[in-house]
Amino acid sequence: MAADFDQHLVDKLGYRIPDRLAEALGAWLEARPRPRRVLDLGCGTGLVADALRGSFDEMHGVDLSPRMVEQARARKLYATVEAGELLAFLAARPAQAADLVVAADVFVYVGDISAVIPAAFRVLRQGGVLIFSCELADESEGALVLRPSRRYAHSRRSVEDLCRDAGFARCVVEPFDLRLEANVPVAGFIAVAEKA
Repeated sequence: MAADFDQHLVDKLGYRIPDRLAEALGAWLEARPRPRRVLDLGCGTGLVADALRGSFDEMHGVDLSPRMVEQARARKLYATVEAGELLAFLAARPAQAADLVVAADVFVYVGDISAVIPAAFRVLRQGGVLIFSCELADESEGALVLRPSRRYAHSRRSVEDLCRDAGFARCVVEPFDLRLEANVPVAGFIAVAEKA
């Protein structure tokens, strides 16, 4: 699926998460020196690198799929891209090594992110940002729900709590339709957590 992934995702499913993440980062990017090092978790074919082109000095990506990694490498925007699991990828990075950690449409496949949020916090420098998307679970459904689509949905409150407990100074959550599923918008949100 890697070869046709971008076209299917963007053209057929109305996928705009990387562009929306770039927009959400706009004010943060303008107020600070350009992020020197960005980590792209679940980078897929590299759509995030395209959306943030010109906003970073160095981006490192990881994805479980070797074929997706090949596609991301072909964009020639990453310093490195590796096939692997994102928690192991974060654990291999030194503390305070990144200015920005991005996870676009990956937590819907990870599910339990209770270890990922603190791991991202550890690798971020002071003033760094973790930005990610989640499918929305209603508070009445609980913190984490596995949908019939086999994707996970997270409640807004659980994400805010995880970010606070990890040490992030603040977490701003913005509602956003992630994609279309059977021509129906899938409700989700973009979260921006800043390390003070």
